Amino acid sequence: MLTTCTATSRNGNRSRSGQANGRCCSRRGDQVARGDDPGTNLRRCEPGGNSSARRSATGLVSDSGLRSKVVLGVIAAETISQTSTRMTWVALPWLVLTTTGSPAKMGAVLTANLLAMSVFGIPGGALAGRLGPWRTMLLCDLVRAVLICLIPLLHMLGALNFVVLLVLVFLVGAFYIPHHSSQQVVLPAAVGDSAAAIAKANSVLQGTLRLASLLGPPTGGFLVGLFGAPAVLWFDGATYLCSALIVWRVVPRVAPRPETQGWSALTAGTRTLWRDWLLRRWTIAISVFEFSWQLVIAALPILVVFRYGGAAIWIGVLTASLGIGSVLGNIVVLRVMDRVEPLWWSVLTKIPQTLVFWLLVVNLPILGVCAVLAVAGLLNGLIEGPVRGVQMRRTPKAMWAPAMGAFFAVSVLCGSVGLAVTGPIVEASNITAVFVVAAVFQTLGTIPFVTAALRARAESPAQPVGTQDGWLCP
Repeated sequence: MLTTCTATSRNGNRSRSGQANGRCCSRRGDQVARGDDPGTNLRRCEPGGNSSARRSATGLVSDSGLRSKVVLGVIAAETISQTSTRMTWVALPWLVLTTTGSPAKMGAVLTANLLAMSVFGIPGGALAGRLGPWRTMLLCDLVRAVLICLIPLLHMLGALNFVVLLVLVFLVGAFYIPHHSSQQVVLPAAVGDSAAAIAKANSVLQGTLRLASLLGPPTGGFLVGLFGAPAVLWFDGATYLCSALIVWRVVPRVAPRPETQGWSALTAGTRTLWRDWLLRRWTIAISVFEFSWQLVIAALPILVVFRYGGAAIWIGVLTASLGIGSVLGNIVVLRVMDRVEPLWWSVLTKIPQTLVFWLLVVNLPILGVCAVLAVAGLLNGLIEGPVRGVQMRRTPKAMWAPAMGAFFAVSVLCGSVGLAVTGPIVEASNITAVFVVAAVFQTLGTIPFVTAALRARAESPAQPVGTQDGWLCP
């Protein structure tokens, strides 16, 4: 419940009002620093008074915040490592196919990576909370560098059998979510903890991931043809070392909080998501969305083969259409996020995205499918940053890493199920059935997502972004 904090002297002196406002904002800052839920018992300051106190209270992100050394360092490290990782996911399947000749073993290697993310997501988030973001990111980068480099080394020594490869790939996946969860802690600390600030920072981060998805695979294919798959894996290991160096230099060394210590921390993230009604509903809804998205992504090669003649180039064109749309959406969010409400924006973008999914059911020409995927990607880029901003603002600071770890684990697990069932759906029916199932699940997820957002907005009347931030929390 929001209350208004005002204080004026008997003669109406504004400086005394400003001082009182500053004290009010300071108390709120102390509350957030302790890791208390920012949506509980907030006391917001009236406009006017001390401007620096107002900026402290809102945590409003500025362009200089996005250009801070920490943000630029995190984005640079992520761009380098993720572009190289996308190259590896061209080189590694190629290595498996050329050495074993088995598509089934290639699929098993890819599945092992996703399975590790699901299994170790929750304990990985707890580990990130226990160690703190700096130590977690550094540890994950260094360990993954060693694991990736072991693959070409053992291959060169003739000691790489299939079981060892599965174990190494599984372990690489296990360290992904702790690293990613720590990023979600570092960015708000660098740009401010308002929803708009977090939304913009996450949009930049997601944009770099989409860009890596666009640049990595074709670059990896070119380098595999030029130098061979093992050379690309060596390069990937080296980029993890570069990422570790950047993290070591620019990420602040923040001490872990007491709330993230002990065995209870293993389930702390899950409990945090479950106790907040909006986080609970959104976690379920977004996991359903992830299932639907992975159905579509896994169906694209099948679609090209069965409906459009099997020209492999179209697989790249379809994937690129989706990625380009997402990058454009991330860019647009940076321009509008200071002027819109993340909750309302999430509703406005999610509903049309669900409708776009139903267009995939129609037997369109392939350029029409490209256009549909581009629009779906655009809307996805528009929504993911603001949604993450709301999630982080609803989560106590001390629980950011464990809660995000639990969230990513659940969503990745549902996405893995989507990947696994795509083939059986096609074999049991046809390719159109996959898109029908995807559209149905998008619709089923949209209902609780939108209704929860509207309820949260109704319970917390909107305040202008940039002057108030309490409207996010009921």
